This record gives sequence, structure tokens and C-alpha cells, in this order.
Amino acid sequence: MKQLARMICKTILEKNRGEIDPCFSFVSKKVKTQWQSVPKAPEGMNLRFHLTKEIIPWVHVSWLEPFLRSFSETEVCLFLSCLPNDKAKLLQHSLKISKPLFTPSAFIESFFQKQIANFLMPSNLELYPLSALSGCSMHSLLEISEKELALVIDLLGLHDLSVELKQIIDNTKLKQIYGLFSAEKQAYLKRLIHKNETVIFKKIEISRWDGNVETLIPIVHQRGINRLAKGLYSEDPSLIWYVKHRIKKDDADLFSSLFTTLKHTKAHEFLEKQVLEASTFVQSIRPKEAI
Repeated sequence: MKQLARMICKTILEKNRGEIDPCFSFVSKKVKTQWQSVPKAPEGMNLRFHLTKEIIPWVHVSWLEPFLRSFSETEVCLFLSCLPNDKAKLLQHSLKISKPLFTPSAFIESFFQKQIANFLMPSNLELYPLSALSGCSMHSLLEISEKELALVIDLLGLHDLSVELKQIIDNTKLKQIYGLFSAEKQAYLKRLIHKNETVIFKKIEISRWDGNVETLIPIVHQRGINRLAKGLYSEDPSLIWYVKHRIKKDDADLFSSLFTTLKHTKAHEFLEKQVLEASTFVQSIRPKEAI
């Protein structure tokens, strides 16, 4: 029995402890010790979770493309018909599927979703449900959308840019750089300009920038992935899995290559704080729902 299953079993049995305790008089001391070492499920965890149902809507569509490309168009249609409508449409377009989708039966949907989940599920990690991670310090990253997580990454990348912008005195060039970003990113960058950066990586060399937006924006995004990866280094492996699969596959591959610890503990703490600040900012600018 896996640890997660033991945890759930113990949590359920603890609720009926009066009936269960007499049974322990018949088991060995070794079994009793093993049982006592099993932790309870985290408070707030949904014991009736369904990992497949959680994973399918969660992952970025770019993770599904390599899997689906190994099938015929007819088979891909079967898989797409069992996906959430928004993901099915995106994949239908990117994979150039011309055949129409259909409404599957519950059995067919469950079967094909299970195949996808088996492809996505890590063999070397016992993946916990989202509700089990509510106590993680970075849980706020699991409460935002794919688009918002991408914005968090870009905001983190602005930390590297802000260090060098302080050294530019050419107002024309400053306006040109600021003009590349949305109003939200400009506001965040201005906040960073007035702060001392606590963790400094290799320079972007903005003074040598050729003015091409296609060269600077990707660099800022990559720098953001670097800060996110190092800021999450000590987090729960399940949380890391969920964060990586919420972003584009190419970005996740870069995340994995940059997922290393830092020699200085304080630097890691500062990066954790930056991730949380960016996440909080993104949540604060969400459009207010109409009353």
C-alpha cells in the first residue's frame, strides 16, 4: 500500500477509533509501530479526490501534444472528445485535426482520460491531490490560472531587468523599454526600481540591447523561470509537478534544468518571498466580478 493510501486509510479509521482500537490487540507490535508512523491526511484534504479528474483540466495543452501525435487522426479525435472543451479546441487546431469531435459516453471518457493521465503521471513520484497541498508555503501558485502563472514568471524576470535599468540615464531608451510591457508589468517594474535587489544573477546586458522586442521579452521570461525554479527548490515534489505542468512544456523543460539549490540560504529565502509577492500582485489585479 502506498503512503498516500495509508494516510487516507488512517484518517478514515481515526474517525471511528472507538471501533478500531480493539482490533489492534490482535496485531503485532511491529504493525502497531508502523501504523503510528503514518501521518494523517492534511487538514482540508478531500478524501474523495480523483487524480485523473484533477490532472486532465490542470495540465497545459502543450504537454498533451507529444502524446497525441503518436496516434492516427481518428484516434486523436477519440482522445480530444474526452477532454475539456477549451483544451480540445486548442489541440484540434494545433494538431490540424479536421474530423469532428463527439460527445462520449461516461465509460469511453473515463477510459481515454485514464490513458492520458497514465502518460502524464510520474513513475517516480506518488502524486498528491491538490487539496493535500493546502499547507504548502507556495500554495498560492496553485490558485491562479495558466495565464496568471505566466504573468508571475514575467514579473519575476523583471527583477533582473530592474537592476540594470537603474544604470540607464537615457530617457528615450527607458521609455522604449517600458513601452514593451503591459501596464501591469510597467507598474511592477517601477516598484522594483525603487527597491534594492537582494538576489542578483548574471547581467542581461540591457545597455547592448538592439531595440528588438523579440530579443528582450524572451530573455526576461527565461530569467523569471530561473527565479521561480530556484525559489521553489525546497517545496513539496507534488507542488513542483503541478506548477511545471501548468506552464508550457518548453518552459517546464527550462525550469527543470534551472531547478537547483543556491549556496546561500538567505538568497533562497529572498527568492521565495519574490515568488509570493508576484503571485499576490497577480491576484490583486484580477478583474472584479460584476455585482
